[in-house]
Amino acid sequence: MKPATLKSALETYLNLRAEIGELEDLKIRSATELAELEAGCDLKDKAALQEIARLQVLARLFPARIAARDNQLETARAALVRAGSEFITETLRPKLNALREAAKEKVKIAVAGIYSDKDALDSAIAKSDLVRSVEAIGWNLTIQSNPPNSIDYVQTILQVWERATEIEKTL
Repeated sequence: MKPATLKSALETYLNLRAEIGELEDLKIRSATELAELEAGCDLKDKAALQEIARLQVLARLFPARIAARDNQLETARAALVRAGSEFITETLRPKLNALREAAKEKVKIAVAGIYSDKDALDSAIAKSDLVRSVEAIGWNLTIQSNPPNSIDYVQTILQVWERATEIEKTL
C-alpha cells in the first residue's frame, strides 16, 4: 500500500467530520433564525413566511442528514483504521526491517576490524547509535483495531513513514 492511499482515507474521514460540523452549525443558525422569525415577523409578509417554511423544512431535514453523515463517518473511520493497519503490515514494517538491516550492515562494515569475536561484534552493532536510532523510529508502532483516536493513529503512522524515508536517505 502506498502512503497516498492512507492519506486519502484520512482526507475522506476529515472531510466527513468537517461536513458534519458544518451541518451542525447550519442547524443551529437556522433554528435561531426560525425562532426569531416565528416570534416577530409580520404575518402579511410573504417573503418572511416563505423563509419560515424553508427553515421549518430544513429543521426537519437536518437530523436525518446528520445521522446519514454520522453513519458514513463511522464507515470511513473503520476504513481508515483498517488502512492504517494494512499500511503497517504491508509497507511500513518491511521498510523498517530493511532499514534496520541496512543500518546493521553499515555499522558492521565500520567496526568489523575492531572486533574479532562475533558476539562482541553483534553486541557493538546492536548498541550502535545508528541501529538504535533506526529501531527507535517505530518502537511504539502497533496495529490497533479500535484506537481511541483514529486521526492520531494514522498521523503517527504517517510520521513514522516520513522519519523512515528521511533515514533511508542517509543509509
